[in-house]
Amino acid sequence: MLSIWPLLLILTTVTAKIDVAQEKASELHVSQPKVKDAAEHVDHRKVYTELFKLRRREHSGAIESIKKIDFQKRRPFLEEVLTSVSKILLECREKLERIQHAATDPFPHDSETLRDLLSKVVENTAFFSDLSLHFSQFFEKKLAKDRKLKTTVVWAFNYAKDTGLLDPETLDRVNLMAQQHEIVQRSPELEEIEREAYEEMKRKKSREGEREKASEKKRPRTSCK
Repeated sequence: MLSIWPLLLILTTVTAKIDVAQEKASELHVSQPKVKDAAEHVDHRKVYTELFKLRRREHSGAIESIKKIDFQKRRPFLEEVLTSVSKILLECREKLERIQHAATDPFPHDSETLRDLLSKVVENTAFFSDLSLHFSQFFEKKLAKDRKLKTTVVWAFNYAKDTGLLDPETLDRVNLMAQQHEIVQRSPELEEIEREAYEEMKRKKSREGEREKASEKKRPRTSCK
């Protein structure tokens, strides 16, 4: 099976990049005392918003890579990805509830720990939404059978949405995911997306079947006399 490690890199937070920005601000503060106020007032929300755009481009690339995986290998790969994403979201929920940080609370400029948790929730919810919409049959069956997973997804949807960190395009995707799993009311747009995903899956299976038949014809045959 394909290694999940490259894809899991996409699911990591942007904390390291935020740290780089913080370190640069700190260096500026030390070497140039006159700009102390500017260094101390780094807009971490703005920094994260820009980094989130980069993360979304990485998500799109990951989706395209998964779509190219052989149909037989794709399912176990998605199983592994889903397990990883759901684990991250569940852990974030437990920590956020323990420290009682609501999604509507002000952005935590002074807490790296909270920024890390928020980025994990927002990014993994967005990525889960992409996965669910592109591979709808797999994810719909999973959430229909796994109540704990469904509860985690419902929480992640509401929390990520209420942070106000999702850009309009991503918010639309997350809302479509919520419709897909009947967290909110469904719309005609979702029906079209699911139809296209189903047709694409059928075309892929058909192409793979044709390749298998062609391969069978090319194999040398032995005859018994």
